[in-house]
Amino acid sequence: MNGSNLSPVYLFQGEGIGPICLDYTEKMFQKYENPIIKIDYSYLIRNLDHGTLVLSGGISNKQLWGICKINMSVNKNHSQAPFQILKQNIEKGFNYIGICAGGYTGAKEYVNIVDADYTPYSYSQVNQKLKVRSVKASVNRIDPTFGENIPKLSVPYFGGPEFTNIGKEVNVLARFSDNGSAAVVSQQYRHSQALLVSYHPEFSSEEFLNQNDLPSVFSDNLEPSISKEEFFSDLHASQSKVESFTSACFATLNIQRKSRDVLEG
Repeated sequence: MNGSNLSPVYLFQGEGIGPICLDYTEKMFQKYENPIIKIDYSYLIRNLDHGTLVLSGGISNKQLWGICKINMSVNKNHSQAPFQILKQNIEKGFNYIGICAGGYTGAKEYVNIVDADYTPYSYSQVNQKLKVRSVKASVNRIDPTFGENIPKLSVPYFGGPEFTNIGKEVNVLARFSDNGSAAVVSQQYRHSQALLVSYHPEFSSEEFLNQNDLPSVFSDNLEPSISKEEFFSDLHASQSKVESFTSACFATLNIQRKSRDVLEG
């Protein structure tokens, strides 16, 4: 399918988004056919065409303030402002992908487009350590060609939400193997589709894993029980399977991965 016939992926680059997360999220979406448009909070108040808004990793409450900042002069009720601009776009048919901190943003406590709570209940309580966690993916629920016997996948985790109190309309697409909590959830919200991902799929890319070293923000916060060599080795072993799972999840939002010939050409 020609990328020009697909709706855009809008990468939010406002306050609270981690620059490294945004960089690798953009590289991840460059492997897909959909056009990529970087936007800030002022862009969100326009009448946008249908597409998918992506909030990548950062600090979720800062993301909310960045998104609603342009609306502060009109709406003095700060507690309601974060809901308005995001929900207005989503209610018009905009899809939503929240990664790590963006996952917190989409859950019930904040924008409430996915009927799920999360732990820890305060972002300040998050254990901000980079680690490898295992997830059991339920890919067959969204793409039967994957079959029933989906292996456990090793994914990079950096303090993302563990989704709990899942509503009946929510699809759980992956669970953490260590405690069974939901790691990837999706739900239809009116005419839109929302996908929340606890871990960082963009850090399972070849570009990230083929580095000689970790950026300091990560190496300084690496879980003490794992070395950098073990971190990269564990993720390399699951890299292709994680990318396949991510592609299957994104396909439910009509985000189409480029063919292998295009990627290798």
